[in-house]
Amino acid sequence: MSDRSFSAGQEALQRQRRRRIQKAANRASHEAQIAAMLDESLADITSLAPEEETQPDEARTALETALPPCEESVSKEEAAQTSQTEEKTRKRRSWDIDDDDFETPEDKALAKHSTGSWLLTALNGFFIGLAVIVPGISGATISIIFKLYDRIILALSSIFKRFKRAVLWLLPLIIGAIVGVILGFFGVKYALDYIPFAIVCLFGGLMIGAFPSVHAEIKGAKKSPLRIILLCLGIIIPIVISVLSTNIIESGTGDPLAQISWWEYICMFLAGIVVAATQIIPGLSASSFLMMIGYFTALIDSISLTYWKSNPAVLLVYVCLALGFLVGLFVISKIMNALFRKARQTTFFPIVGLSIGSIICMFYNPEIFATYTAWAETGMSSASVSMGLDLGLGAALLVVGLAISLALVIFESRRAKRAQSLKETSAR
Repeated sequence: MSDRSFSAGQEALQRQRRRRIQKAANRASHEAQIAAMLDESLADITSLAPEEETQPDEARTALETALPPCEESVSKEEAAQTSQTEEKTRKRRSWDIDDDDFETPEDKALAKHSTGSWLLTALNGFFIGLAVIVPGISGATISIIFKLYDRIILALSSIFKRFKRAVLWLLPLIIGAIVGVILGFFGVKYALDYIPFAIVCLFGGLMIGAFPSVHAEIKGAKKSPLRIILLCLGIIIPIVISVLSTNIIESGTGDPLAQISWWEYICMFLAGIVVAATQIIPGLSASSFLMMIGYFTALIDSISLTYWKSNPAVLLVYVCLALGFLVGLFVISKIMNALFRKARQTTFFPIVGLSIGSIICMFYNPEIFATYTAWAETGMSSASVSMGLDLGLGAALLVVGLAISLALVIFESRRAKRAQSLKETSAR
């Protein structure tokens, strides 16, 4: 049985050799025929009269074009055509690319969402939207928990370079942020009017549970004097903002949007840039900043048809804020992306400090300070909720927020380890 198999294998090999030899002979014969025809054609051309003379190179080119190409010439033409197509593809603008072949790690980072990543990004956007309404909460810190912070910065900083890919990646984030703002305005603000301390404790628990994820970025890093100074500055800045905002809100009176001067529109544009910074730099709060400059309550109260009819100039304030916000998102994300490329760990030292300061500020800002004052004067958080009930709910919701945040951190950590393990296994 084995002898027959061996013989059959030998015969197959001999047939393959004969086919190769025959093909080579055919090719050699074809090339010889072409050479002979070229020589005859050149001889005829040289015998022509001067007025009928044609350039030999042009004649050879015309004859080669007319003759059937051999296998080798076809392959060269196909290779040249393929090379030209690839070159055109590389030169196309990023928003014209519809294929799934990524040329850079940045393109891969902004790959098309799966169902799970789409929902995760939308949830991150939801918290960013809440951060605009709820004092003290930082949407960027939540982004670090979800391991999406670097991608958000990349998408915002390269939105003109990779427009289509960046916009599609940011779409669930934008949708989630819109839902977060709406729910924060109609839901969370309503709850803050009744149980303010309990709601702040819920978000405080989320921020405290998120801190290990932020601190992991500098774990094991060298503690140089510069880095320690940056860490301390990060802690101090939000606390100073919160103290100043509390004092300004207490001393401020009237509606700052009732009469608006031309220079205030410029200030609103600059304020929009700072609000964008609070959404990109972890630890900073948009609502705390707006409280510090005395516009948070005024802007919230201005969102009504009645107010718009009585003071239409406020619509231009919204436009200036929005324009400043968009400019700030792009410019500050570019700066942060450059800092991460050059000195990632050093950049994260002030971010860790800002996260610590933000947690402290959640329990000391104008909104919650008014609750403390009401406790001291009346023993009530609101007209229908006592201080004891608010404190009890606050303690429970603090634990709930802490548990949710830690669960997300653990889940993301395990998911990252599994992804890394799969990558190492496939590399082997």
